[in-house]
Amino acid sequence: MADPDPTADPRPAATRAACCGPLLGALLAHLTLGPLELRLLTGQAADPAAVLPWWLLGLVGVALLATAAVVVPVESALRRRDRLSEVLRVGGITTLGEGDVGRR
Repeated sequence: MADPDPTADPRPAATRAACCGPLLGALLAHLTLGPLELRLLTGQAADPAAVLPWWLLGLVGVALLATAAVVVPVESALRRRDRLSEVLRVGGITTLGEGDVGRR
């Protein structure tokens, strides 16, 4: 039986998603990784060794950290005057038109 107001409490849906999501992901991985084994594609008897460019993975990690180091202060400066209650509000009627939305 569904709740009369689905926006009343998101915790049951979030709990179901947190429990069922990883289980579904593990099941799908189990079903699809067997037919996609690399040794089947290459025709070898054993799995070939994976060669990963570790320097590239490190570069991607550094790029992500640098992006976060730039974006967080910029967004913080742009949203400094916004009231937290307006930033976190979900739904409701908003008025658009005069100046920036949410600024007083």
